[in-house]
Amino acid sequence: MERIQFDYSIDAQGLACPMPIVRTKKGLKELAPGAVVEVLATDKAQPQI
Repeated sequence: MERIQFDYSIDAQGLACPMPIVRTKKGLKELAPGAVVEVLATDKAQPQI
């Protein structure tokens, strides 16, 4: 399996909603079109799937 190469990584782990979304929106402003983003997020209020 091929590994995905990320151009940018946003670490929002440990932040409660809506902060991961806010961080992601902020980070997207810095990217070129077509860039691949990795978002790392945890939220204790979100049920595990």
